[in-house]
Amino acid sequence: MGSISVPAAEYSFAIVIFFVALWIAGKEKAWLDGRLASKAHDQITGKYIALVSKWAVIIIGLLLVLQTLGLSGVASGLLASAGLSAVVIGFAFKDIAENFLAGLILAFNRPFEINDTIEVDETIGKVKALHLRTTHIRTFDSKDVFISKRHHSHF
Repeated sequence: MGSISVPAAEYSFAIVIFFVALWIAGKEKAWLDGRLASKAHDQITGKYIALVSKWAVIIIGLLLVLQTLGLSGVASGLLASAGLSAVVIGFAFKDIAENFLAGLILAFNRPFEINDTIEVDETIGKVKALHLRTTHIRTFDSKDVFISKRHHSHF
């Protein structure tokens, strides 16, 4: 097996790229959090979009680091592995992913707001909080009920 020789200047540049990507990702997340918090009906959608954009910038930064170090083959392999892993993880965590995607759809469609009265599977109550995977409702007899998002197709 051959070894890859990378000059010190390229290592330094790769480290700078990585930390710049982390800095940009943090600033972008903070900026999006601020912008979307003032415009979104609920905080969950804005926070989710900001978090996804942060991780996208970090991943792009890592791919640039690998490219700078002359490891473009590794970067390609990582992307291919990530695609395959996404499929495997998708099947393994099907229910979680289903609730998560349903939560995103509900966040954008907004069929109800906080303090609205809703009925889901014979449970009636007021919406207290909307989370990515569940909706917290309080019944009229003061019980807290957490309903997964995939059950919300009954509205």
